[in-house]
Amino acid sequence: MWHLVRSLGYSIEARVTRNEGWADVRHDMNFLRELRSGDLFCVVSSVVECGTRSLTTCHRMLDSNDDLAATDEIKSVYFDLAERKAISLPDHIRNAAHEVSAKRMLDRELTSFA
Repeated sequence: MWHLVRSLGYSIEARVTRNEGWADVRHDMNFLRELRSGDLFCVVSSVVECGTRSLTTCHRMLDSNDDLAATDEIKSVYFDLAERKAISLPDHIRNAAHEVSAKRMLDRELTSFA
């Protein structure tokens, strides 16, 4: 999650200077196969949906053979950490999320014709 939101423009400065951050309100985790201690893996993250105050992301854990080991779909709400309430996503994050989501959909359409 953190690498993905950083790539969309969120910075730790927002948390420190403006008390803005994220609150996960839902996780949908699926463990598909076991990884043992010491196994190499990578996590591929993408934007599923972007709302006014929330972001839904999907994280896929792949083993060293690129076999899917686990998934986690997360709904995160952009949050005023001092007031403890949801606030609107900054425009630059929302725009970047829509752009990434649109590219993902286009990539999916192009590969469905292959």
